[in-house]
Amino acid sequence: MNALSDPADLPDLNVWLALAATHHPHHAQAVTYWEQQASALLQEFRRQPGVAMAAPEHDSWDLFHALLSTAALPGRLHTDAYLAALAISHGWRLVSFDRDFKRFNGLNWLQIS
Repeated sequence: MNALSDPADLPDLNVWLALAATHHPHHAQAVTYWEQQASALLQEFRRQPGVAMAAPEHDSWDLFHALLSTAALPGRLHTDAYLAALAISHGWRLVSFDRDFKRFNGLNWLQIS
């Protein structure tokens, strides 16, 4: 992954859980993703001075509400809509095992299978 031209990844919670729990049914796929897509890049970022957590952009909130209203989402997908809005507004790629992210137009999304 080229840090200058490729977007940063925003892993969904299901990816973090699969990485952390060796008994998780998707652990092997999450580890493969981590090693092939994110690990080296994240290590480089971690070494840089001034690296911090990104704060949501102001338009993430507006985009979140737009996604909620246009997609008529059930409550169980509101967190997905927020993650999609955050990724879209920052130009990040959302990474998840969850197929529900396909409903969000404009989202750069990697579904790990």
